[in-house]
Amino acid sequence: MNLLLLLTLIAILIGVNLIAYLIQPNDILVQRFWLSVAWLNFLIIINWIASAAIFSGSTSSEKSGNPGSAMGALPAINITILFFSIISFILLLIFFFSLLSWKAQLIFQTMIVISCIVITLIMMISAKAAALGSESKVSKIDLLNECNRLLRLFNNNEKSELLKNTINYISYKMPHPSKLSQDSLVVIHGELKSIVDEDNTILDKTLNKIKKL
Repeated sequence: MNLLLLLTLIAILIGVNLIAYLIQPNDILVQRFWLSVAWLNFLIIINWIASAAIFSGSTSSEKSGNPGSAMGALPAINITILFFSIISFILLLIFFFSLLSWKAQLIFQTMIVISCIVITLIMMISAKAAALGSESKVSKIDLLNECNRLLRLFNNNEKSELLKNTINYISYKMPHPSKLSQDSLVVIHGELKSIVDEDNTILDKTLNKIKKL
């Protein structure tokens, strides 16, 4: 996925720079041309980073069960960056066609960047603040790591099937760990860690406890 996202960015940058050259081939040695193209590339890259963060981070965030990450704020941050990028691009066009001075362009672009950064930071702080008091002693990742370890340990088809079902339940159906009994989660996690061989008799009981959470 990350490789595909990177190739997409490279393709977009090549396409945009090629189109810019074809539109103004006579300005290839003009500083104004390269400043405009460089800023346009910057806008594309920051929008790509915001979008890629959503695609690459959604799965791990969903499974971890750890609150307070920036994932919840990323869609709003993405929209904010896109909005300010559009305004910045419009100013860039005005500057490129000599309708705006370099000094005025620099002032307006600086204001846009600062505004975007401030709003983005506020959104991230809000996401952190909303998660206060909802921390969990045991995350979904902790439980999944132990279940996957046991799945590699057991050769018994019946046990393996139970573990696969439990992994699926933890990943997609189990409520957020912060909403569950922390004492129960700690006990269950401890029981899973204590299983070190196929002869252990507490596996079935422990897996049933997980599905009853």
